[in-house]
Amino acid sequence: MASSVDGALDVIARLSASPQSPSALARELGVHHSTALRLVQTLELRGFARRGASGRWVAGFELISIMQKSLGAISVREVARPQLQLLSNHRSHLHLAERVETDVIYIGKFDGGGHVEMRSRIGARAQLHTAAVAKALVAFAPAGARALAMRKIDYARYTPTTITSEEQLSREYELISRRGWAVDDGEFEDWLTCIAVPVFDRNGDAVAGISLTSLRAIASVDQLQRMLPLILGTRDSISRELGWSGTVTR
Repeated sequence: MASSVDGALDVIARLSASPQSPSALARELGVHHSTALRLVQTLELRGFARRGASGRWVAGFELISIMQKSLGAISVREVARPQLQLLSNHRSHLHLAERVETDVIYIGKFDGGGHVEMRSRIGARAQLHTAAVAKALVAFAPAGARALAMRKIDYARYTPTTITSEEQLSREYELISRRGWAVDDGEFEDWLTCIAVPVFDRNGDAVAGISLTSLRAIASVDQLQRMLPLILGTRDSISRELGWSGTVTR
């Protein structure tokens, strides 16, 4: 397995540099022609390789898409980090997340101290029907992506406040879209509350989300809403650095 992965990565590196034929790849990799062809055909099936107009193989669109998403995430994370770090100094517990197709992935975590232990980890997927940051991002996603995300949710109930149907979640998205922020009222862990807002880029697209988490014993959802001016101000500042003009695309 390791050698196959290593060979595939070598092929991707060469296709990214210049168009290649299977015979040229075989020579450069020091493998049989059939091995090089099998590798590139497997990569084609996954979208990481494709035949160019010349008939030679080039990098596939899936690789380009992943690269663009990775660069976008790094940009958002780097722009947001100092401001979210400053906000966490108010003893706030924050997450930064981005939507990748129909998933919402945590790309930043800022622990403000205190008694809240956030179990989430960077790179983990947020629960789409419970996490405030996931609901904020999917609510502002294009209609097609939102519909696909809703179809993949199992609507499992974790607490009495968990959203358990597509109809209920659809109404929640409409509310989030109108008011501009989302909540998690103990919907995955009943002892935690959360509020979240989307971050916008120069095109008005919601490219990331910021969430603020608290113990319910310390702050209810209603009490967290008092932090909205602060979190929205931070969101606006980050969005402006990303080129946002104030217009939202839905």
